[in-house]
Amino acid sequence: MDIDTNDGILLRSGEEYAFIDSGSHPYGEKAAAFIRSRGITHLKYYIGTHAHLDHIGGACVILEAFDVDMVIMPHALGETAIRGSVWTEDERKAVQKAVYCILRPGETIYLGSAPFLCIGPITVKNVKTTDNAENDNSLVLRAEVGEVSILLTGDATIVEFNAIIREFPDKIKCDVYKNTHHAGELSDAQIKMIEPRITVFSTSSLRLPSDRYRGLFEKLGSEIYITAERVNGNVTLYTDGKDITVTPQYEDNRAAWAASNE
Repeated sequence: MDIDTNDGILLRSGEEYAFIDSGSHPYGEKAAAFIRSRGITHLKYYIGTHAHLDHIGGACVILEAFDVDMVIMPHALGETAIRGSVWTEDERKAVQKAVYCILRPGETIYLGSAPFLCIGPITVKNVKTTDNAENDNSLVLRAEVGEVSILLTGDATIVEFNAIIREFPDKIKCDVYKNTHHAGELSDAQIKMIEPRITVFSTSSLRLPSDRYRGLFEKLGSEIYITAERVNGNVTLYTDGKDITVTPQYEDNRAAWAASNE
């Protein structure tokens, strides 16, 4: 979803739903409204990719607004960060009663019939949740729907991806790639290994991918979508396990993209 320079991803498989991140507390309210507008009252999972509040600061809003079976995090300090982000007593109660699960490399969760394999972080760094190095602790999930593979990366870094490539070399290439760290960049070699058919940047018009980085994906033949309000807005991807249909809120708004880069 278009959620400024944050990640907000609604997943559906069959009749089951999950939501990834949200951004800070105010954006959690926007995420909750987005979920509610689709008639959803129950989430199987809330997935917090890492403990930075620009990703999970709004988790408490979602936990208070919806019936959530389980909160998935990469390490225990994620729960601590969520508990520290509450604004209201109702949010505090919702966070306190939530069921938390740490997902480790090689473990799989299921949404409907779709498996989501955890391939990162390989090693959790012992850092403060406010440190930039917390990005190295990002959950990286690989979903497989029939013949279609999807890579969801949080804010995973070049360093983290090097570790993932060593541990899961055959799980890097994918059809759909959610670019890491908003408009952040992996190495050219890593992107060539990923070789996505479709790339989604979850970022705002003030923080767009560089021309050089965008060009790297275009040379690989990847379709590019950007959730920024002045580019594509909300981006919906549907797959039957073979074909992928992409429906952006705003169709190919390259003029706005170019203007925002001037």
